[in-house]
Amino acid sequence: MSTAEAIYQYIAALAEGMLFATQELLQMGSRDAIDACLYRMVKVGKIIRWTSGVFIRAEEHNRVPSALEVATFKARVFGKKIAQHGLDAAHALGLVDAGNPTPTFLACCRHSSFLLAKKTRIHTHGTVPRKLLLLDQFGESVVKALWHLGEKNATEDLIEKFLDKLTPTQRKQVQAMRRKMPGWMSTRMMALWEARAA
Repeated sequence: MSTAEAIYQYIAALAEGMLFATQELLQMGSRDAIDACLYRMVKVGKIIRWTSGVFIRAEEHNRVPSALEVATFKARVFGKKIAQHGLDAAHALGLVDAGNPTPTFLACCRHSSFLLAKKTRIHTHGTVPRKLLLLDQFGESVVKALWHLGEKNATEDLIEKFLDKLTPTQRKQVQAMRRKMPGWMSTRMMALWEARAA
């Protein structure tokens, strides 16, 4: 079976709307042959290229994947993980007026970016692995947001005002995150919780 035939067969078997990557095809031939085949398929409208190395099979009604979906897929293909950026977490929680102006995520690597659909620039900012362990659940988003604001800006006063807006359940969720907090945040949180308990 030729490289082109193997690639056509692979793509035809994919579920409708499923992203696929050049990396998945590397066992089907030389890199030059694979790239040439994908280029021809894009040119004749058989597949759509969303960004470098990421495609989707063209259908009658093509769906548009989100920036998060493409960024997550691209990271997973290369064995990496991305997470919500701290500024966007802070914005979602009402701690700052605006989030990132363009789609921006945290990743355990150097800063990089790629163009989605030749229009939207998606950024990944390198960070420590510990931050990537924070999920997008409420308590962990609070830690991520305050961590982004930093020791200087996430004052006891700001944290206290924020905690006052939370439900008892939400406060417990934040309290349960103490082990995932940097030292300065844990110290401030403990001081506030002890003052409230007194």
